[in-house]
Amino acid sequence: MESRLTFFICGGLFLIMTLFMAVIGISAGESILPQTWTLLSMTVMSFSMGYLYPQFKQKDERMKMIRQKGLFYAYFALIVYFFIFFLLLGLGIIDISALELLQILSGLTISTVFLSMVYVSKRI
Repeated sequence: MESRLTFFICGGLFLIMTLFMAVIGISAGESILPQTWTLLSMTVMSFSMGYLYPQFKQKDERMKMIRQKGLFYAYFALIVYFFIFFLLLGLGIIDISALELLQILSGLTISTVFLSMVYVSKRI
């Protein structure tokens, strides 16, 4: 990927696909399809990479710090996600299939990692 514009174009395409999947799921009388969460996370990833491109283009200590702290924060957020889903499933509050759970968790993982990098880049 050559420039920020490429990331923003990919993010726009993912956003269009996400909205399409959400509209299809809702118009079918169902809830939003689980695949939509993965597409939404790809949208977040593309826009985040577009924002972070100037920092990541330079291979310096700031870029390494952003990655390191971003992944550190994302790790603890993921532990919280797993704990919440463990409680909700264990207590029978929600009832979803393993495939749906994996799709939701993969979407949360991708989004959390890149959003935590954006957060860290703004703080440093």
